[in-house]
Amino acid sequence: MELLKSHSKSKPSPEPGLECPQYTKKSCCKAGVTEDFETKENWQNITSYVHCPQKSSLSPMCHKMFFDELCFFLCSPYIGPWIAPATHDEPVTDRFTDVPLCASECNSWWEACKGEYTCHENWYTDFDRDENGLNICKEGAECRTYEDVYGTAFHFCEIIWDHSFKVVPDEVPCMKFTFDPSGPDPNEATARMVAETSAKMHEEL
Repeated sequence: MELLKSHSKSKPSPEPGLECPQYTKKSCCKAGVTEDFETKENWQNITSYVHCPQKSSLSPMCHKMFFDELCFFLCSPYIGPWIAPATHDEPVTDRFTDVPLCASECNSWWEACKGEYTCHENWYTDFDRDENGLNICKEGAECRTYEDVYGTAFHFCEIIWDHSFKVVPDEVPCMKFTFDPSGPDPNEATARMVAETSAKMHEEL
């Protein structure tokens, strides 16, 4: 998977200096991939997470949730079953769609961020771009809280990145982007099960 040419690997491997602690043992990205987010709360001059005048920065808890979600997007070795070609410009070459996100994870993300502000609900498709390619609000777009824009945790998690995630009950196999980096990656079993099911279906065709 090649999400970002300058920071992606051809196959996962240990990355001891990685700023995403969940993936130091097995990562698809190189160190430095989240630097812009950590210092400027934008990513690769494509996506500014703080684009409304009501806020100058994300709350600490919301910042952490977006950071963990970005690490998952860029570094997780277990999102192969959901990879699809990107539908916007470089430097991103791939995206994922309908990753089964645990409902509890979605709710945590929502509770951490629902007081933030945005002018568009779909961050993948709805923004205009400035002369440098950074997302900006369309002329006349109103900045409102996430709670006003999305209404529910379910809608927020599924729409913000254009259906990259599909919220499912915790009781079924699902993915998390926040977990204890000292333990095993809980997403491995889900990814392997989905990959094996897909392979079996292809064999039966």
